Amino acid sequence: MLKRLQPDGSSEGQSEELAFFSEVVTIFSKEAELPIEQLSAFPATIILRYLTNSHRYYLGKRVPEIEQLLSQLSAQNLNVPAHLVSFFSWMRQNMEKHFRIEEQSLFPYIEALESLSKGENAADIRSKFKEFSIQRFTDTHSDEIEDQLSEVKKQIIRSFVSLEALFPYRVLIQKLDLFEKDLRLHARVEDEVLVPKALEWEKLLR
Repeated sequence: MLKRLQPDGSSEGQSEELAFFSEVVTIFSKEAELPIEQLSAFPATIILRYLTNSHRYYLGKRVPEIEQLLSQLSAQNLNVPAHLVSFFSWMRQNMEKHFRIEEQSLFPYIEALESLSKGENAADIRSKFKEFSIQRFTDTHSDEIEDQLSEVKKQIIRSFVSLEALFPYRVLIQKLDLFEKDLRLHARVEDEVLVPKALEWEKLLR
């Protein structure tokens, strides 16, 4: 997780970026309540960078680690359930699609909304994004991946009749647990911090 949000080398905004990341790490490690008011005080650009870097980290680190564990289990002839392999293939594809939509539509829109406070013309934003809105996006937005991860952990445990048979899967279960926890925090930062900020800015377009 600590690799997700490293500063880009520029001094501008670096202290804010580190402060935001420090807050997120504290929440993750201590399972603390989300300090919505405190996190909302950060610029949207800082939050968007954290979310975008998280996407890269999940697809470049978290998911490959899980896939590698599955390959190792298969190589040990441990009868990896077929539905596990198909699930993680589906998960990667779904995450790639989900993140791509966010980065190509939602995030640029929120950046444009934030620019209203800096004098950007509202008409230009309406023209550029046309029918897009936060509400339309959230209506089709879900935590399906997190919920499916939770379910697949239960399925793994139910698939084995003895602790001895389940034991080789302990690392996989631990990684799935951490990944689910990370994704749920990611979703809460987006849904409870970023989206409410954007909805307030969106009122200026009307």
